[in-house]
Amino acid sequence: MKFFIYWICSFFMFSTAVFCQPISWTGTWDTTFSKLQITQKGNQVTGYYEHDNGKISGTVQGNRLIGTWHESGNDEGKFQFVMSSDGNSFSGKWGRSSGPLSSTWNGTRLTPVVDPAPAPPRFPKVCGMGPEIPPLTGWS
Repeated sequence: MKFFIYWICSFFMFSTAVFCQPISWTGTWDTTFSKLQITQKGNQVTGYYEHDNGKISGTVQGNRLIGTWHESGNDEGKFQFVMSSDGNSFSGKWGRSSGPLSSTWNGTRLTPVVDPAPAPPRFPKVCGMGPEIPPLTGWS
Protein backbone atom coordinates (compact mmCIF):
# COMPACT_ATOMS: atom_id res chain seq x y z
CA MET A 1 0.00 0.00 0.00
CA LYS A 2 2.83 2.41 0.83
CA PHE A 3 4.40 1.69 -2.54
CA PHE A 4 1.13 2.46 -4.33
CA ILE A 5 0.74 5.80 -2.51
CA TYR A 6 4.37 6.65 -3.25
CA TRP A 7 3.86 5.81 -6.94
CA ILE A 8 0.71 7.94 -7.21
CA CYS A 9 2.38 10.94 -5.50
CA SER A 10 5.47 10.62 -7.70
CA PHE A 11 3.37 10.41 -10.84
CA PHE A 12 1.45 13.61 -10.06
CA MET A 13 4.60 15.51 -9.09
CA PHE A 14 6.25 14.45 -12.36
CA SER A 15 3.20 15.15 -14.54
CA THR A 16 2.66 18.59 -13.01
CA ALA A 17 6.31 19.54 -13.52
CA VAL A 18 6.41 18.32 -17.10
CA PHE A 19 2.93 19.09 -18.40
CA CYS A 20 2.17 22.42 -16.67
CA GLN A 21 4.97 24.47 -18.18
CA PRO A 22 3.84 28.01 -18.94
CA ILE A 23 3.66 29.14 -22.55
CA SER A 24 6.46 31.48 -23.62
CA TRP A 25 5.75 35.17 -24.23
CA THR A 26 8.23 35.16 -27.15
CA GLY A 27 6.59 36.27 -30.38
CA THR A 28 4.91 39.12 -32.19
CA TRP A 29 1.69 40.51 -30.77
CA ASP A 30 -0.92 42.86 -32.24
CA THR A 31 -1.68 45.15 -29.28
CA THR A 32 -3.64 48.22 -28.29
CA PHE A 33 -0.64 50.41 -29.15
CA SER A 34 0.89 48.64 -32.17
CA LYS A 35 2.83 45.49 -32.90
CA LEU A 36 4.85 44.31 -29.92
CA GLN A 37 7.86 42.01 -30.39
CA ILE A 38 8.72 40.06 -27.21
CA THR A 39 11.71 37.86 -26.40
CA GLN A 40 11.66 35.68 -23.27
CA LYS A 41 14.79 34.12 -21.74
CA GLY A 42 14.04 32.19 -18.58
CA ASN A 43 11.64 34.39 -16.64
CA GLN A 44 13.07 37.64 -18.07
CA VAL A 45 11.36 39.44 -20.96
CA THR A 46 12.42 42.28 -23.24
CA GLY A 47 10.58 43.76 -26.17
CA TYR A 48 9.86 46.69 -28.36
CA TYR A 49 6.80 48.21 -30.02
CA GLU A 50 6.28 50.73 -32.80
CA HIS A 51 4.31 53.35 -30.84
CA ASP A 52 6.74 56.13 -29.84
CA ASN A 53 9.70 53.76 -30.25
CA GLY A 54 8.61 51.91 -27.12
CA LYS A 55 10.52 49.29 -25.14
CA ILE A 56 9.43 46.94 -22.38
CA SER A 57 11.25 44.80 -19.83
CA GLY A 58 9.74 42.56 -17.22
CA THR A 59 9.54 39.34 -15.30
CA VAL A 60 7.24 36.37 -15.90
CA GLN A 61 5.36 35.16 -12.82
CA GLY A 62 3.14 32.23 -13.76
CA ASN A 63 0.81 33.48 -16.51
CA ARG A 64 1.60 37.15 -15.71
CA LEU A 65 4.17 39.47 -17.20
CA ILE A 66 4.98 42.38 -14.89
CA GLY A 67 7.34 45.15 -15.90
CA THR A 68 8.10 48.62 -17.12
CA TRP A 69 7.79 50.45 -20.44
CA HIS A 70 9.81 53.33 -21.87
CA GLU A 71 9.06 55.55 -24.87
CA SER A 72 10.88 58.35 -26.65
CA GLY A 73 10.64 61.70 -24.88
CA ASN A 74 11.30 60.22 -21.41
CA ASP A 75 7.79 58.82 -21.15
CA GLU A 76 7.76 55.73 -18.92
CA GLY A 77 5.62 53.62 -16.66
CA LYS A 78 4.63 50.13 -15.60
CA PHE A 79 2.39 47.37 -16.92
CA GLN A 80 0.94 43.99 -16.11
CA PHE A 81 -0.22 41.47 -18.73
CA VAL A 82 -2.15 38.25 -18.05
CA MET A 83 -1.85 35.54 -20.71
CA SER A 84 -4.92 33.57 -21.77
CA SER A 85 -5.01 29.83 -21.10
CA ASP A 86 -4.34 29.02 -24.78
CA GLY A 87 -1.36 31.45 -24.93
CA ASN A 88 -2.71 33.35 -27.93
CA SER A 89 -3.82 36.59 -26.25
CA PHE A 90 -3.31 38.69 -23.15
CA SER A 91 -5.27 41.26 -21.24
CA GLY A 92 -3.34 43.99 -19.55
CA LYS A 93 -3.20 47.29 -17.78
CA TRP A 94 -0.61 50.06 -17.85
CA GLY A 95 0.06 53.28 -16.04
CA ARG A 96 2.64 56.00 -15.66
CA SER A 97 5.46 55.49 -13.16
CA SER A 98 3.77 57.43 -10.38
CA GLY A 99 0.19 56.34 -11.09
CA PRO A 100 -2.03 53.26 -10.91
CA LEU A 101 -2.40 50.66 -13.66
CA SER A 102 -5.61 52.13 -15.00
CA SER A 103 -5.43 51.99 -18.81
CA THR A 104 -6.02 48.97 -21.05
CA TRP A 105 -3.22 47.27 -23.01
CA ASN A 106 -4.45 44.05 -24.66
CA GLY A 107 -2.87 41.89 -27.34
CA THR A 108 -3.34 38.94 -29.69
CA ARG A 109 -0.46 36.75 -30.81
CA LEU A 110 0.11 37.12 -34.57
CA THR A 111 1.49 33.59 -34.91
CA PRO A 112 -0.82 31.49 -32.72
CA VAL A 113 0.56 28.83 -30.41
CA VAL A 114 -0.17 25.46 -32.01
CA ASP A 115 -0.19 22.24 -30.04
CA PRO A 116 1.93 19.50 -31.60
CA ALA A 117 0.13 16.52 -33.13
CA PRO A 118 -1.59 14.66 -30.32
CA ALA A 119 0.03 11.47 -29.10
CA PRO A 120 -1.98 8.51 -27.83
CA PRO A 121 -3.38 9.44 -24.39
CA ARG A 122 -1.01 8.22 -21.68
CA PHE A 123 -0.69 11.21 -19.34
CA PRO A 124 -3.20 13.66 -17.94
CA LYS A 125 -4.31 16.39 -20.31
CA VAL A 126 -5.16 18.74 -17.45
CA CYS A 127 -2.77 19.35 -14.56
CA GLY A 128 -3.87 17.70 -11.36
CA MET A 129 -6.27 15.27 -13.06
CA GLY A 130 -5.77 11.51 -13.01
CA PRO A 131 -3.98 9.64 -15.79
CA GLU A 132 -5.86 8.31 -18.77
CA ILE A 133 -5.11 4.60 -18.52
CA PRO A 134 -6.00 2.53 -21.58
CA PRO A 135 -8.04 -0.61 -20.87
CA LEU A 136 -6.20 -3.89 -20.49
CA THR A 137 -6.57 -6.22 -23.45
CA GLY A 138 -5.67 -9.82 -23.97
CA TRP A 139 -6.59 -10.93 -20.43
CA SER A 140 -8.97 -13.83 -20.10
